[in-house]
Amino acid sequence: MKAAVWYGGKDFKIEELKEPEISEEQALIQVKVAGICGSDLHAYDGSSKRRKPPLVMGHEFSGIVSKVGAKATGVAVGDRVVVNPIIACGVCEPCRTGKNHICENMRLIGLHSSGAFAEYVAVPAASCIKLPDNVSFEDASMVEPISVGIHAAGRAGIKIGDNIVIIGPGMIGLTSLMAAKMAGAGKIFITGANGDEGRLALAKKLGADVTINVMQEDPVARILAETKGGADSVIEAVGLQRTIQQAMSMLRRGKNAIVVGLMQTDITINAIDLTVKEIGLLGDYGYTKDDFMRALEMIAAGRANVKLLATHTFPLEEIAKGFETLSTKEGNAIKVLIKVSK
Repeated sequence: MKAAVWYGGKDFKIEELKEPEISEEQALIQVKVAGICGSDLHAYDGSSKRRKPPLVMGHEFSGIVSKVGAKATGVAVGDRVVVNPIIACGVCEPCRTGKNHICENMRLIGLHSSGAFAEYVAVPAASCIKLPDNVSFEDASMVEPISVGIHAAGRAGIKIGDNIVIIGPGMIGLTSLMAAKMAGAGKIFITGANGDEGRLALAKKLGADVTINVMQEDPVARILAETKGGADSVIEAVGLQRTIQQAMSMLRRGKNAIVVGLMQTDITINAIDLTVKEIGLLGDYGYTKDDFMRALEMIAAGRANVKLLATHTFPLEEIAKGFETLSTKEGNAIKVLIKVSK
């Protein structure tokens, strides 16, 4: 089979690999479409060391069931599916309480095992979800990132009429915006920087009330003025010290900042703000099985405009070009899809 093997940095090679063998409880998926995640991009640009080369990345994907193991249930050969890439142990305390996404033994397809930038990938059959007839492979590949936005909005505990700030107009910021809007948020602010003009314009189309370029004005001052004291919740989707501190400074007393961004590992915060204002800093990672199903339902019902987010598509042979397009934000790139097989 054909696969895009990442050897570190910006080095991808299209190679012929042996088709994966499957266990009794697995299914072999012929990958149709796979999206490039921001976490994949962080490996490519060197800002994250979580992925270890050589590796076939890719965890946002859809395809067709090609084979099933003897004990696999729920899917059959020929089924069109989207795959939840989080593989949880099912027995640890988080798994037992419905938090499989923070499983103590969690593994992610495309990070801990070979992923979907290949014509075939072996996955647990239980991770496969059949697609409604009206959901294309392209749209299905967006279920995973939409799930992240749904989970972030859920962690924020948004109530009808709440003033919400989203820091960062990337894919996760924009999907969080969509989820916040559907949760009944009142005024939604979203911040970006120079080079994010196209993304901020798209945020307006997706329902943002106010867009702020932080290179041109002080976002904290603007939000404190317009909310008369601070936001009811901030979703931080960048992951840098300065943006996390901004999130804390924008909050109304007693409210929470949801930290989704995965960039800097060590940060310094204003502990006085944290304590005196009783601010909560809540970590946010991935999504639950329920979030994943809700994302698919939203797409199937036409309540998530994923076509606005999927800005570019490249064949597998041009995966390096896809990564570079997303890295440079060429053509206002937001979500780059890789068409793996016809």
